[in-house]
Amino acid sequence: MGKSKNKKGKGTRNNPTGLPSVKDFNLEQDEFGDGDTYSHSVANIVEKLQSLNEEEKICACSTISTLVRQPKAIRMLLQNNVVKVMGPLIVDSSQQVRKTALGALRNMTVDGSFDVCDKMIDADVLTPLFALLAEYEEEWSPSDKDERLDIIVQATHLLWNLCESNEITVKRFNQENVLPILLQCLQPQVYGYNLALVVAQCLQTVSEDNPEIMSALSKEATMTLLMDLIQRKHEDMQQMLLRVVAAGILYNASGGQLNRVSGSLVTAVVGTLAEALEVDAYRHIEEMAFRLKQNDASMNGTAEGGAMENGAGDGGKDEKKHTKNGLEKELNELECLLTAQRTALEIITNLCCTDDEEEVWEDLDSSDASSDEMLTADVDMEGSDETVLSHLCVQSEVHGAFVTNNLVPRVMCKTNFPSAEVHTILSGYGRGKKLLKSIEVLQSRSLLCVSNMVSGMDIEALGGMDKLHLIWENLSQLALNKQAVESADLLEAVTSAMRATIQKLAEHKSPKFSSVVPSDLQFVFELGQQSSHPPVKANAVRILSTIGCLLAKQMEPHSLLKNIGTFLVEIVSKDQELWVVAEALDAIFDVFAEDHLDPVVREIGLTDKLKAVAPQLKAKIHQQKRSLGDHLPIIMTARTNLMRFIKYKS
Repeated sequence: MGKSKNKKGKGTRNNPTGLPSVKDFNLEQDEFGDGDTYSHSVANIVEKLQSLNEEEKICACSTISTLVRQPKAIRMLLQNNVVKVMGPLIVDSSQQVRKTALGALRNMTVDGSFDVCDKMIDADVLTPLFALLAEYEEEWSPSDKDERLDIIVQATHLLWNLCESNEITVKRFNQENVLPILLQCLQPQVYGYNLALVVAQCLQTVSEDNPEIMSALSKEATMTLLMDLIQRKHEDMQQMLLRVVAAGILYNASGGQLNRVSGSLVTAVVGTLAEALEVDAYRHIEEMAFRLKQNDASMNGTAEGGAMENGAGDGGKDEKKHTKNGLEKELNELECLLTAQRTALEIITNLCCTDDEEEVWEDLDSSDASSDEMLTADVDMEGSDETVLSHLCVQSEVHGAFVTNNLVPRVMCKTNFPSAEVHTILSGYGRGKKLLKSIEVLQSRSLLCVSNMVSGMDIEALGGMDKLHLIWENLSQLALNKQAVESADLLEAVTSAMRATIQKLAEHKSPKFSSVVPSDLQFVFELGQQSSHPPVKANAVRILSTIGCLLAKQMEPHSLLKNIGTFLVEIVSKDQELWVVAEALDAIFDVFAEDHLDPVVREIGLTDKLKAVAPQLKAKIHQQKRSLGDHLPIIMTARTNLMRFIKYKS
């Protein structure tokens, strides 16, 4: 038997910084809760931030960068005015202090909520931030010997995050004349791609619906600079992302009307977006998943093989580090790719919308009718939908560019799910979970894009009637996927695309509707009955309403109308969301308005059931009237039309 060796007791290790770690915070919280004792650690950090010693300030900022991953820690930091104390460090005489302070503040905007960003604005973080950026007003070039480049990268990240969440920041951006400072940084050959990319992302955010910045960006020199960016050949995904974001800035600068600037601009922007979507992200994701799995197996094999005992310890460590660095680089590339494709889809979605739709609503807003008349008007909701849809059309130049670049199938490819095996592998890693979230966002954006493209493009450009039916079938399969069912946002996006597709098929009177049977739509009935997400229910209602309206035109009542009527009246009777009830009522009025459908109305007891629900509906509206918001007009209209419908059918 081998001898046992007594273990030496380990003494308490001194903390050289004197500052609490995340573990210390959690221990204090477990022992003392969120009271005064817990805030002692934060007070210690504040003291170090105000120190004259450079190293202590750097350590305090670094500690905050780590602590902000804890939501309760952020709250304590804000309560102790840490932002107000740390803000001036942005313009500290030490470049290292500046960089760590900016990193800590940036992490607060990332890990905190919009409310955290608002409180940072209240603590006047913008004054030192804009003062720092003003130091870059004179033309400068990066140097290996100073950290000015890293500092402005961090500062622009912070500014971008604040602009995304707070309108006050955007207003200050306009006032502080920061745009010329940032525009000069859109030269990756001089300042590198890290700075050029974050500057472009910040400019894309601040230029959205911002006339002052849009006007400045539309100047010839700036447009030329942006065109140069999107026409660059990319060597990696970060460079491709920069091209896509530059295309987004051009879209914003044109006020969403690329064709009014020039036809060549439309061609360049849409071509760039199509090029980004051409990359098969799912193939790269699958390869990454299996590489992660293989790497785990390899590392486990090395450990079991006793590399340390064979004298290969240092080599094994170096190999492991090299492999980890390689995987990190590939993961960064994948995240850039997914961000580029998501951004491209958002721009394409916006390109499908025109000013015409806004003009329709402006015409309605300028109507001479009083608000009371609008609430009680007898409105044909189906007709109103068709009016808006007919105005939602893609500009001819953009439409042509979509067709030339074969965008519809490229967008549809992004709606797919990764395999169950890939999903399982990625779920086992922190970065893998982040990738899965990015994939879900990409799918949602692609489905919204499909919805707008189907609504706004002519049927020939979509591939014809058969292709549109194939799109419907693909969307139906997506709606049944477990991953979609478990995500309310994804399911809403799928059903929205289904709604647009069925509407387009109905507009062109697809002959396949006449042969539809209840089993074909069973999953739609179940979506409306089982989903707890109101927008999904509303989409299911409108899908069935569209099909019902087509079937109602047949003089011989279609058997499916009974199923549709029963489903709709059940929504009216049982659903708790008044605006969903209003959608279902409108659908009933649209589908069962004609006299030749009275036998179906009587068979399912539609009128009697509506009579029973009318008093309950009136009481609910009275109780919730102040909280109905934008839904109030459609709900009031549905209530008025309900009484007229009951009277007419009785």
